[in-house]
Amino acid sequence: MRSFIFFTVLLGTLLCFTSSASVDQETVDAAWEEATRCYQEKLLNSTIHGASSRAKRHTKMTPDSEIMSENSNIYGIYEDIMMKRHNLTKRQAATTQTPAACQIPGFNCNGANIARYRNVDGTCNNLNNALWGARNRAFNRVAQVAYEDGANVPRGNFQSYLANPRVISTTVHFDSTPTNPQVTNMVPQFGQFLDHDITMTPEANSQCCSNPRSNVDCWSIPIPTNDVFYSRLRSGPQRCMDFTRSTTCNQGGIRQQVNTNTAYIDCSQIYGSDPTRTRALRSFRGGQLVTNPSFNGFLPSGSQVGLQVQGLFAAGDDRINEMPGLAVMHNVFLMEHNRIAREFAAITGSTNDELIFQETKRVVCAMMQNIVYSEYLPIVLGPQTMAEYNLNLPSQGYSSYSANVDATIINSFATAAYRFGHSMIAGIVRLMTANNGQAGSYSVGDHYFQSGQVTQSNGQGYDMILRSLFTQNAPAMDRFVTTGVTNFLFKQPNADFGSDLVARNIQRGRDHGLPSYNTFRQLCGLSSLSTSWQARPAEINADGWSAVNQAYGNNGNNPTQIDFFTGGLIESPVQGGLSGPTFNCIKAVQFQRLKDGDRYFFTHNTGPYAFTQTQINVIRGQRLSDIVCRNSQQPDAPLNAFLVPSSNNPIVSCSSRPAMNLRAFT
Repeated sequence: MRSFIFFTVLLGTLLCFTSSASVDQETVDAAWEEATRCYQEKLLNSTIHGASSRAKRHTKMTPDSEIMSENSNIYGIYEDIMMKRHNLTKRQAATTQTPAACQIPGFNCNGANIARYRNVDGTCNNLNNALWGARNRAFNRVAQVAYEDGANVPRGNFQSYLANPRVISTTVHFDSTPTNPQVTNMVPQFGQFLDHDITMTPEANSQCCSNPRSNVDCWSIPIPTNDVFYSRLRSGPQRCMDFTRSTTCNQGGIRQQVNTNTAYIDCSQIYGSDPTRTRALRSFRGGQLVTNPSFNGFLPSGSQVGLQVQGLFAAGDDRINEMPGLAVMHNVFLMEHNRIAREFAAITGSTNDELIFQETKRVVCAMMQNIVYSEYLPIVLGPQTMAEYNLNLPSQGYSSYSANVDATIINSFATAAYRFGHSMIAGIVRLMTANNGQAGSYSVGDHYFQSGQVTQSNGQGYDMILRSLFTQNAPAMDRFVTTGVTNFLFKQPNADFGSDLVARNIQRGRDHGLPSYNTFRQLCGLSSLSTSWQARPAEINADGWSAVNQAYGNNGNNPTQIDFFTGGLIESPVQGGLSGPTFNCIKAVQFQRLKDGDRYFFTHNTGPYAFTQTQINVIRGQRLSDIVCRNSQQPDAPLNAFLVPSSNNPIVSCSSRPAMNLRAFT
């Protein structure tokens, strides 16, 4: 495996870091109570006012993460009190006794070694480290934090000396996206579906531009007066883009962001990552998930299952309605779950709802893992990287689980490397009929949280979008990004602008204390960049280098200050893969951990709950296109839904595909 210099930060699991400085517990708890009162008074005195943004108020907060956000804000006040009142440094204030409000109980994993099914929240997957890969855990890191003060201030400082994220977006990542001749729109769409299984970074929903004091984590992005888009709006020029720093936990006084999803590929985007949400989505009849009576077995509405959602549909992940194609992917897997549950009940004659549900979920998640490692990753990473990081699944026999591998998501993976797919989002999605005719199209920028394209014509939109996903060529993975996400992200229906995903990605990396692109190059075995713009690295073509020089160099920055997201996108792709070597490296490390560090991974021979070889063979025989065929009105589909049809990837009739042998699992 390529040399990867690990500076993995082994993070604790408490919201507030535990240590043993010489301040007693009573003093610590009193300071926390005072900080709580100060925070509540500040909220009462803060009035949100002014013009609202035309960007849709897209919340990424769960009840748990709201508590985290509140505690994080209180913690900042608590540190100040401890520093001033007890003459402590910031680090000393952070390493006193833990306030009682921050303490959490330990986990009892007794019996987990023989448990057939995963814990919904990811706990006790690793028997020695119960919280590895669990929800509501701080991200791991493979490089030391790059906060300006070593603890909290974003890289580049609040009044940043680094290039403006919006300027980088318009200069380097403007819309000029050629299509990839080999891959379909299924690659970025499935990638988003997978991302919503393994990562979710909460942030407060504050109107920071109109009231910067509404949240201590407000850090809006300034928009230049000569911006090519925002300065020319019919509604008037915009000078500010709302942005709130991610919810954090403070560990040892260092700001660390939290993943509110489980890390494992456990289909939490379908079933949820907390028991309450899972129960809401279950019908408790025949092991099935709740469906929408208005749309023939489709996803339920939020009101139907008692969940607050943005948009019509509800699922295991709150972001289901972000894009029509994402809702379609959720629908495919909901239908597959219910299909398998019905067949299990018919084959076994069982009326045990719990048994049928758990066995069905177990099989669906195994199929998801197989698609990721057998179809999706080989296209994304390329054959050399797959082999180098031991990501290929065994054709026979079992793979090995390692209790020493922490599957917890890496911050730079979630915040930069796995966002490579943002450059592959199609600005216009064609609606394709069964005979490959075009029935219409829609723009991504006009359909955030809109279900109409999916439900149109009594649900026929579902099939037309689905067919588009495996017939329409995806944009190339390069530095260019559609204006559908750089000018119109989360735009409200009657507005003339939205937010900018690229600018937000860059700002988010700085918010999370990610080091520069140069740091990750070196971690992944590439040469260090020079401080001179005259020394272009071999991995970046001349046009891309010229663009980043214009964005960063004109701001007085040198190549070593390029942000990781931008640097990763401007690299030329590796042989047979989609992204360049640095993004590939971080993605490969993460997916290696997600396989090797998951006790329940479907090819591992771990404990009495392992799949048999016969069952594994059945799962290995299932492709994404098979699942699509079984749960849609498609007459046919290419063998590999991620690749355009060719002599090596023929279109196969759905009716001629062999049935899945579910008797092997009974």
